[in-house]
Amino acid sequence: MLSVLLNLTNGVLDLYKMKLVEHSSEYLSTIQVPFAYNLDADCPLFKFVSS
Repeated sequence: MLSVLLNLTNGVLDLYKMKLVEHSSEYLSTIQVPFAYNLDADCPLFKFVSS
C-alpha cells in the first residue's frame, strides 16, 4: 500500500491512515513542517468526511 508521509515536529504523519508515528531514520525525510499534529484540534474551516 502506498504511504504519503508528512514530517511534523512531533512525529511523522501517514496521511492515508491518519496515524502519527515516531521519527525514524527509515523515513529518509530531510524537510520538516514546523507544526505539531494534534488529533483533538478543532478546525471549523476544514471538516473531513469519512465514507
